[in-house]
Amino acid sequence: DADGRPPPLALDEMYKPGVELQGVFAAVGKEHEGKYPYNALYAAAEAKDVVWEYVRVTGLENGAPSRGHIMLDPMLCDALFKGVLKKGDVYPVHLLKADVAAAWLHRFHP
Repeated sequence: DADGRPPPLALDEMYKPGVELQGVFAAVGKEHEGKYPYNALYAAAEAKDVVWEYVRVTGLENGAPSRGHIMLDPMLCDALFKGVLKKGDVYPVHLLKADVAAAWLHRFHP
């Protein structure tokens, strides 16, 4: 700064992936040679990048009911819902993109 003061302090919330996300991280990591390590900390936007890359790599937009949805394969469905849905609940086969992002971040630890 021109008056000699340091720039303001910026705080970013970082997220650690939950254990249920390990398979998705492994699949994306194989495609990108370790670009997204499971044991790293991620800003919210970076965390969402991982799930969108998984969707791209696995082609989960193909067959979705609309452009605003994606299909859920067993790995992503488990990552998002295993332990969240109660016994007898029906696992979804597709989800709105906005709901995918929210559910994905919910499985991280701040």
